[in-house]
Amino acid sequence: MGHKTSPIGFRVGVSEPWRSRWFTRNKRDMGKFIIEDYRIRKLVRRSEKCRDAGVSRVEIERMGDLVRVVLVAARPGALVGKRGVRAGQLEEELTKLTKQRIEVVVRNIENVMLDAQLVGDSIAAELERRVPHKRLMHKYAENIMNEGAKGVKLMVKGRLGGAEIARDEHIVVGKVPLTTLTAEISFRLHVYMSCTLPTHCFTGVNTHSRDR
Repeated sequence: MGHKTSPIGFRVGVSEPWRSRWFTRNKRDMGKFIIEDYRIRKLVRRSEKCRDAGVSRVEIERMGDLVRVVLVAARPGALVGKRGVRAGQLEEELTKLTKQRIEVVVRNIENVMLDAQLVGDSIAAELERRVPHKRLMHKYAENIMNEGAKGVKLMVKGRLGGAEIARDEHIVVGKVPLTTLTAEISFRLHVYMSCTLPTHCFTGVNTHSRDR
């Protein structure tokens, strides 16, 4: 039997940073903060502002009564808005949700094609327009490798093309060392209707990561 694990969770603390960075000595606050983090991420994912900006990652930091929400986006200008209006509106929504002081920080993604989240979103959008999945996988795999990736693995699983029986199609270009802890792998499991899109992108080995 297969024992599958998330490539991100597998590398946390070694070559991947924690997505939530805070500490509390009060055991009662532990569960409260975990649920709050989940609700913050859920609100951000469902927000049209964040969807238009192409938010790839949501990181949360807590310092006293301040909650800092770091949004890593492909189009930060669409998220900030004119004179920071849209970011201010998002801060108000999050403050109303958590009843705490919120600070929204927006960061830019250097290369969109090396981010599995955004690649998965793009593939799902084109599948919605009925583009053949094989052509999509070959096109995106080629584009990702041209941007300097060491390897890429794309998979589409489900009722492809509206077929009655589910199947899976995949393409692997280069190498994707999933068991190497120092390997920097961008991963995203995207679910679109009756299809699942696991996306892996290997960009190199992190030589500065500490030994486990």
